[in-house]
Amino acid sequence: NSAQHLVRLAATVTLQEFIQSSALNSVSDTPAASGTKTNVYPKGSTMRKVATLQQTTVANLRVLNNYGHNKALDGYLRDPSKKFTAHVSVKVPRIDA
Repeated sequence: NSAQHLVRLAATVTLQEFIQSSALNSVSDTPAASGTKTNVYPKGSTMRKVATLQQTTVANLRVLNNYGHNKALDGYLRDPSKKFTAHVSVKVPRIDA
């Protein structure tokens, strides 16, 4: 304090630990063509469902499917909750089992 006496204060310290998901270890930021496959998903599916089924993220699907230059998928990649109006072919990462 201002009188230079030692004063104890209560404090709370919060720590966070980052643990990388083992499901995403095989997916890189710029996946090679050999690390992808194309799946067809039925009408009513969403990109979120596709990402969950393929153990990846919508961001990775955007990279794989050339977001911004793919007229067939850009609407679904922009809004991942939008339901497919027809069967849709989507490039997904190859999962090694």
